[in-house]
Amino acid sequence: MINKEKIIGIALIALVAVIGFALNLNLQGAQGSAPSGLTASHATSSTITAVTGASKVAFATSTNCASRVMQSNGTVRLKFADDSRLTLSATVGFRLTATSSLMAFDSGIYGCGQVTVWAEDATTVITVSEFR
Repeated sequence: MINKEKIIGIALIALVAVIGFALNLNLQGAQGSAPSGLTASHATSSTITAVTGASKVAFATSTNCASRVMQSNGTVRLKFADDSRLTLSATVGFRLTATSSLMAFDSGIYGCGQVTVWAEDATTVITVSEFR
């Protein structure tokens, strides 16, 4: 009887350890990010117009971005893709921005994959900048 209880106890501990490990698994590590205290230089800027019901690429995949900055005059839905531009980033995924906001996305958190935008309410003008 004691051996059976030990086996069940060990099995439960192993199950909890496996579940804990699976929940901590980061499927896509973000790349880039300027080291703390060091500066990043402005690399690119552009203005795009996002409309409801259609997606626009705000940022293409980059291999060496430090951060990305986006300013919009309306509410925008963002899709952060992995570096292959094909699948949704496991780290971030989708994000909804506030109306008329300025947002900075550190590549250490959001990565350097493609970012696609959709306007939520009406046609929205978006200014995007990338720093390296």
